[in-house]
Amino acid sequence: MQSIKVSLLLREKSEEWGLELLAGKEGLNREIISREVYIPGLLFAGYESGFPEERIQILGESELSFLQSLSRTRRLEVLEKFCKFHIPCVFITGAQSPLPELAQVCDRHGIPLLSTRERISSFIGLIFDYLSFKLAPSLILHGTLIDVFGVGILLTGRSGIGKSECALDLISRGHTFVADDLVKLIRYPENLLTGTQATEDESLKYFLELRGVGIIDIYSIFGIRAIRDTKRVEIHVELLDWKPDMDYERLGLKTIYSEFLGVKIPRIKLPQKAGKNTAMVLEVIALNYHLMEKGYHPAAYFEKNLIEKLREE
Repeated sequence: MQSIKVSLLLREKSEEWGLELLAGKEGLNREIISREVYIPGLLFAGYESGFPEERIQILGESELSFLQSLSRTRRLEVLEKFCKFHIPCVFITGAQSPLPELAQVCDRHGIPLLSTRERISSFIGLIFDYLSFKLAPSLILHGTLIDVFGVGILLTGRSGIGKSECALDLISRGHTFVADDLVKLIRYPENLLTGTQATEDESLKYFLELRGVGIIDIYSIFGIRAIRDTKRVEIHVELLDWKPDMDYERLGLKTIYSEFLGVKIPRIKLPQKAGKNTAMVLEVIALNYHLMEKGYHPAAYFEKNLIEKLREE
């Protein structure tokens, strides 16, 4: 199960969301395991059944006003009941001032209490999107990811077969670089598979290794239009060493698939030998993919016409 620590969320989004740690510093190592959030109004009103303690808890103006309306004794009872659950953290939205009792109880139970300048309506969407990315199933593999005519092509193959050189050729033709060497694949809902460079450090992205040359900076050489942070992965191209006795696909009538994180994408086995223009072949693969997405399958059309001609004869 994927998880992130509250401390990571605070570090990465502190400036963007205007976050401030108000109490519960000892609980910053608590783990967030759900992208869903919860507004605990029902719990404050006394309904405890089915309380989702694994979720981040969010308090808006209404929840704080309700707590303020209670007597101090009753307020402490409600907050003690609230904080007995293993809550990852609590957010106060709209840069509102926390109730002293809330900060005290969170400190006592080691539950991080944070405030954000974002309003509750917008904050729920922001944190849901952030957690959807952070908690999505992922894996890291050796390969290269390139956007060719809007199609995300994942290149794999043995080390030294020419993945990076092929990527450089495509970039020089105007296509877009996403990742090289270590590609992080992430599965989102609706079986959407995306890829990015497997590093959290932005300063280490958009570099490519060329054997005999060394590390080159794609951004500095080709500019902003030559790079992108993430791309949906739509085709897997496996580069293979050319072998005369190997049976390669000739017509393309049968689609084979690769499966990553439970998502199947078309796989093409592409033999490599000296002098082959692999970049041009990948451009054709991308354009052919667009045709098939529109419902036109060239190999099937060719087979159908051929059969009709044979029948006529």
